Amino acid sequence: MRTIGTQHKIAKIPNDATNYLTLALRARLQDLIAAMITASHHRTNTQFNRPATLYPDASPMWSIVVCSNVAKQLAALEKVKHKEETKIRCERKERQNMAAAHAATLATQANSGAALSADGYDDLEGGVKKKRKKEGPGVTARNMSEDV
Repeated sequence: MRTIGTQHKIAKIPNDATNYLTLALRARLQDLIAAMITASHHRTNTQFNRPATLYPDASPMWSIVVCSNVAKQLAALEKVKHKEETKIRCERKERQNMAAAHAATLATQANSGAALSADGYDDLEGGVKKKRKKEGPGVTARNMSEDV
């Protein structure tokens, strides 16, 4: 943990953080091992109450073979974990996109509040356009400076 911290220019990592990470890792591994043991017991102890159906030549149509392939067990657990992480990432990305769209909408509304369109109309929220009055000669004269 300290070597990774130095790579990211973190000078000191508190001992509490190291202890917390250790406890979290221990709890995760303990839960993982307990789930693996439960799955193993379930596979080996599950029995069918009925005998296998027979072919006309008196051979069984199916049989039970118990195998313990730890690599396949771990691969199945990793696959489930990967699916969960992908789902969480997609949800997080969706929330970020929604927040960005909301912020863009707010910014657009703030910018267009006092803006006029090119044809002299005020663009209001509901799409209703209101015609702006043209300035007459009296308004123009009032806005002129006195030295002109």
